Amino acid sequence: MLDFNSQQIISQHPIGSGLDEYRALVRTRCEAQGLQPAAFHMLNNESLKEIVIKLLLSLLSLPAAQSLPSRSSGGLFIALTKLLGSVHKENVDRGRLMPLLGAALDADSDSDSDQAVWEIVTKSVEESTPPPQTGAVASQQTPPEQKPASISQQTPSFVNSGSLMNTSEFRKDTDYVLNQELSNMYVNVPNFRQLYFGLDSHIAALVLERCTQGDDPLFSERWNGWPQNPEESHVLAWFSNLNTKLVELARSVDPALQLQRPLRLRTKPKEPIIGSTAKRMMDIGYVGIVDGDEAVDFKHHWSHVMIVGELKSSPGTDNRSGCWLHVARYAREVLAAQANRRFAFDRLGGIASERFDVNQNPLEFISSVLGFVMMNDEQLGYDPTIIKSGTQQYIEVRHDGQAERFILDKLIFRQACIVGRATTCWKAHHDEDDGEVKKVYVIKDSWQYPERSEEGLMLQEATINGVKNMAKYYHHEVVQVGGIDDDIRGNVRKGLDLTVATVSRPVDSEASSPAVSVQISNPNSLIAGQRETPAGQSSNAGGGRKRALSRVESRLHPRKRRSPMSTQTSRNDETGNRIHRRLIVQSYGKRIHEAGSPKALLAGLEDCINGHESLRREAGLLHRDISINNLMINEEEEDPSQRGFLIDLDLAIKEARTGASGAKRKTGTRAFMAIGALRGVQHSFMHDLESFFWVLYWICIHYDGPGISIGATEFEKWNYTNDRQLAWSKSGLVSDEYQFLDDAKRDFTEYYLPLLPWVNKLRKVVFPNGKPWTEPDEGLYARMKDILREARESQDL
Repeated sequence: MLDFNSQQIISQHPIGSGLDEYRALVRTRCEAQGLQPAAFHMLNNESLKEIVIKLLLSLLSLPAAQSLPSRSSGGLFIALTKLLGSVHKENVDRGRLMPLLGAALDADSDSDSDQAVWEIVTKSVEESTPPPQTGAVASQQTPPEQKPASISQQTPSFVNSGSLMNTSEFRKDTDYVLNQELSNMYVNVPNFRQLYFGLDSHIAALVLERCTQGDDPLFSERWNGWPQNPEESHVLAWFSNLNTKLVELARSVDPALQLQRPLRLRTKPKEPIIGSTAKRMMDIGYVGIVDGDEAVDFKHHWSHVMIVGELKSSPGTDNRSGCWLHVARYAREVLAAQANRRFAFDRLGGIASERFDVNQNPLEFISSVLGFVMMNDEQLGYDPTIIKSGTQQYIEVRHDGQAERFILDKLIFRQACIVGRATTCWKAHHDEDDGEVKKVYVIKDSWQYPERSEEGLMLQEATINGVKNMAKYYHHEVVQVGGIDDDIRGNVRKGLDLTVATVSRPVDSEASSPAVSVQISNPNSLIAGQRETPAGQSSNAGGGRKRALSRVESRLHPRKRRSPMSTQTSRNDETGNRIHRRLIVQSYGKRIHEAGSPKALLAGLEDCINGHESLRREAGLLHRDISINNLMINEEEEDPSQRGFLIDLDLAIKEARTGASGAKRKTGTRAFMAIGALRGVQHSFMHDLESFFWVLYWICIHYDGPGISIGATEFEKWNYTNDRQLAWSKSGLVSDEYQFLDDAKRDFTEYYLPLLPWVNKLRKVVFPNGKPWTEPDEGLYARMKDILREARESQDL
């Protein structure tokens, strides 16, 4: 509350139209980004900074600012000036300014509104520039600071396309994420084709010899029949015809040569392939029959696609953004649609053969074409441990020294990504279970960093220790293919030496958006948004490249520029490794957003929070990945205490751990990450409890019934924005109760709108005074569960 003198000053100097320019700028920036003005907190980083600066300048120009006092020396005008300087230097948490931005936007032209605006101005200035404190007084009054985690404690995060939530998956967005996800891509890898195709080089040589024979040879110094007008349709027709003839020649050379899986070349670049969220069209590729299901009326599904391809008219586009990300986009769709596919790209990223000219090296060309069509299922990347028998699929494991077989009843979940854990889950039953009601198991496959603690061991410990509301352990193992542990570097990549390959790196995420372009003196050697260097050499080699990179970095804030280390490539393979692990649990349910009613949703959340607390208390484990996919509900469970339960300990750690997991990078679902976690604060159980709030909030704005998604909303940006901007957006969303309720009334679906009063109560306990927590509070578990229980028992639901 302002004192009497301050109220008098404000009455004598009304704001009037003094904030009109600020309000006009907010409307303009929001309209440009497809937002309503009330959703200004969703603006991108640059626009948010611009409107903050405009508001502070507008406030400084008002007469009242010259006279109003402040607890800092020099009055409010000096304090506002200092705050403006901090904003310019990015030394202030803009999340704390969100209430001020909202109040200035909504204020009416009357004395009461003026009083409210100046009161929030004073409060915001004081919170953003606290006075210095010393000695014992400071230690008593200042709460413990949430310190960013050191590199030795925290695994770095990275954007992953498998964690995208309720998104339209437009190309510009998914390409940005894939560019970061793929990180280093290795091309010109020696011996790639020989190791992957395994085609007898003698057969390819005999086919080439026959291509040069006859009155109308297929090849004479160059491939004949190349269209004089090399438009896309003509080139595709030429290659389709040549492909058929090469296969026929191969069979004539070796009649015993058989196609392992009938493949057909698909050349329909303008016809979308079914099964993707956004419309996806592929220039060229090989398709086949899947489980007896051939394409109907030539409408192909991504489950039919065996090999993906891209056709370009210029060799200069054979690079990261010109072609490779297009292929990656198709590979992601293939991997998502084919649950038993181990790789198309692999789970560490992209690698490619040495480049070659089809006319100058026809033998390599023939070897590649025949290599594709002659590959067996395992060479194509299908998992040989998932065995087909008639209409059934099954796996076999050795449990307690005994062979056991599990029938895979249906696919539950397949993570749509290239690089990452690529988690896949099936509902299954034991083949010896002959009862009418079969005991249900869940089989989970994932590709994990070997440095991480094994999820199977942690879940086994949790089950033994009696952790409540957690999936129950049954068995775990490392999958073996070809008699050896199935990993990427040894088994999938077959020991290929990447240290002599060419490395293509994305530029840093701050500079890799479509708005940033790298100018290169030699356009054929490098492209916008890409650096490509031989492994073992600096990516700064060459004067033109170094100057071009410097030009980009000179436009970045000093803290955004790369360190010299980040532009170097060592002679080591920097991709790490991933190992294929399989886990079997005895708990089955559906994801929390599929709960049959709002009351069932609340009960499931309460149980999952109970599970999180029990996991810490009984097993000393911190989950660290609370998301919509990891909270399960089983409304048919006979035991009412197990209506909801947690799954997925992939990112879990011993809570007492002081060092990092050893993994190169951490993934998580960014929409549900706590504000402090986004800011790099050492992960705490309090962050996980905050994530429960974000899961409930996300469900309320994206689902209009049990599992009924309304599609993408304006919150889709949370999938793609950077960590700091997302932290600001979330801070602004929860900081002011009036604004929170106003936004939620607009954003909540009709189905979940009745939950709003209790969601707001959760907001108050998770974000005391509208701010993220400052010190651990074990009592938060009980307060959150009490609110959920109160809501569930309310007569209003």
